Amino acid sequence: MKRLLPYAAAALCILYVVSWLRSDPKVDYPAFYSAGRLFREHKPVYDLSAQCALQLEVSERGCLPYPHPPLLLPLMALTAVDNFKIAHFLYGLFVLLLFVACVVPLVKITHSKLHALVLLTFLPVQQAINSTQSTPLVLLGVLLMVLFLRERRDFLAGLCLALACVKPHIALALGVPLLFTRPKAFFGFMVGGSALVVYSLLLVGPSGLKGLANIMIVMSRGEGFFINRHMMHNLTGIVYRFDLPTWPVWPAYVLGIVSISFLWRKLDISLPTIGIAVVLVVFTAPHLHLHDLSLLMIPMLALPVWVPLLATTLLVGSFGTPFLYGASYLIQVSLAIACAKRFASHLERFSPGSRSIRPTPAPSNSLPAA
Repeated sequence: MKRLLPYAAAALCILYVVSWLRSDPKVDYPAFYSAGRLFREHKPVYDLSAQCALQLEVSERGCLPYPHPPLLLPLMALTAVDNFKIAHFLYGLFVLLLFVACVVPLVKITHSKLHALVLLTFLPVQQAINSTQSTPLVLLGVLLMVLFLRERRDFLAGLCLALACVKPHIALALGVPLLFTRPKAFFGFMVGGSALVVYSLLLVGPSGLKGLANIMIVMSRGEGFFINRHMMHNLTGIVYRFDLPTWPVWPAYVLGIVSISFLWRKLDISLPTIGIAVVLVVFTAPHLHLHDLSLLMIPMLALPVWVPLLATTLLVGSFGTPFLYGASYLIQVSLAIACAKRFASHLERFSPGSRSIRPTPAPSNSLPAA
């Protein structure tokens, strides 16, 4: 079985690239394209009416607001050429290269090129590439955080996590708990985040950030835009699919952050406890689609190499059916339980070559913060 893994993983990677080349550029990319074009033409990027006008020129699917911080605007402007299909290809190539960059921390964490390759075959990776989402930048930031925490380079770990600020609700959920267990890492996160705020101000100015805030408020209402909360793969999706009261979404997000803080404070930081934390973030995030499940690659770091292929099989087998959501919830719960069992079994002992964040032996399950 293990001999077949490299061939299966390589075949899936090739299939993902072919799928990207044949993907519909009108799904999610018009939002990125409109923001890049507006920035290139020195127009207000976060003018919602201007975004929608540009999107209607290239797509009839409706307007999808661009709600992300302006961190990637220079690159988006560079790739947003007049030919929409070429622009989609160029930006998609950037997204693909970001996933390729994830190979470096993956190999260093798992000590296995095969494990790194198999992890990249997880189906949400293909979804992120096809929809040209910024998910791989978030994933890269979290992977680098894990890597540098393992090497006890806490400040650098927090600094790298700031890359995830392209999706602030993900970055904050993992960054805030560092305050209670790795204060140097939290300080690095704050420094990196502050630098990105200054960078954002330089790019779009105070009025641009105000426009971004207005778009986020509009999206929180979710009316008249192609946001599809009912298609989300977490608590928010459950609430909207079953027409339940929406007020628990944000309290659940805050409770998730508190739970992660308590978990890391009591049980310390290791691959299994980071894996549990990522599952909590994924489930409680107020905005999360299928491509964002790429983050579940993090809990898979602590588990056997075949786990990503099994998860992909479940998702592919249920794709296009109502069972897809059940499969994604089953994967999330299973990963959390598996990480908890891995921690409880002490297979992640703090020794050289282990999968613990800390590379040196320790007399107990908790070490003083760096």
